[in-house]
Amino acid sequence: MTTTPLNYSDPDTRKFWWQHLTAYHWFVLLVASLAWFFDCLDQRIFSFARNPALHALKSIGTTDKNVQDFGKVVTAFFLIGWGVGGMVFGALGDKFGRTRMLTLTILTYSLFTGLSFFSKTWWDFTLFRFLTGVGVGGVFGLAVALIAETVPAVARTQSLGLLQVLSAIGNITSSVVFMGATALEKNKVIPMGQGWRYMFLVGAAPALMVVLTAKFLREPEPWLRLKEQGLLPKGGIFSPYTRLFQSRRWRRNLIIGALIASTGVVGLWAIGEYAVDLQTNIFGSYYAAKGLSPDKVATSVKDAKALAFLLNQIGAAIGMWLFTRVALAYGRRLAFFVGFSAALVTTVLVYWRM
Repeated sequence: MTTTPLNYSDPDTRKFWWQHLTAYHWFVLLVASLAWFFDCLDQRIFSFARNPALHALKSIGTTDKNVQDFGKVVTAFFLIGWGVGGMVFGALGDKFGRTRMLTLTILTYSLFTGLSFFSKTWWDFTLFRFLTGVGVGGVFGLAVALIAETVPAVARTQSLGLLQVLSAIGNITSSVVFMGATALEKNKVIPMGQGWRYMFLVGAAPALMVVLTAKFLREPEPWLRLKEQGLLPKGGIFSPYTRLFQSRRWRRNLIIGALIASTGVVGLWAIGEYAVDLQTNIFGSYYAAKGLSPDKVATSVKDAKALAFLLNQIGAAIGMWLFTRVALAYGRRLAFFVGFSAALVTTVLVYWRM
């Protein structure tokens, strides 16, 4: 993605960025943001529900260590699905259109998130999470492409920055869903230890979005022009990637962009994702030292984790907004340098002092 310099000799460019957006542009931004909202909601619901689900589904003789170990397996399959979905649906979006594939990916992760409610064993739970990941990975790329190809270049960076900020709302909502499930268990509205099932039912809600995307969302003009000119990708699903690697310029950009993106993904899933598990031990020791009963310790730990995650996501939203401002004012290279450096320092300090 490149930044288009503003020509301030043109009075039109003196508008605020949002004044360049039509009602349809806002509609596209809303649909893409909702897709990301539910994507992030699903991911974070998984973070909260993973261990409770594995404990509920474990066989006789399974230890807590076995549960912790298999939690990493489930997470790995989810991420593999995420990668597969991103590559496959990204290529299919080039061939058949962003809107069609976005609709299909939303249906995919909605369906398999909802089916997680009916899990009976670790293995069908893992399969549902893998297939959910396929849909989640597809949505991330297609939603970004849809915005980048629809909104004017003068408002592109801000629109994508807003998309990122709004995605944090999905993460925050997951903590509300988690606290709600905990409260329902506490009040015996749902069986104790089964709240995770109902959390996944909430994650199936984005299927309702298909009505919006199927009826009103149009393919972006750049894609339609390529279709009219007969320039859409031909050959197998992965032929677009082959052509990218054949071009020296695009091969270099692809590799560098993938490395930058991978750094963030690795940081999120290898470090941030397991903060929930670490907090279980830290908060558990804290409340146990206060002399609380085991049931009260468990409830207090759940509430503390939800609050910690809520604060984390508020910070994430602020960070996303600041990143966009720095990128606009000083360029994206400096924004990435400052953002990644701050992440490194913060990670070292947090784990060092823990």
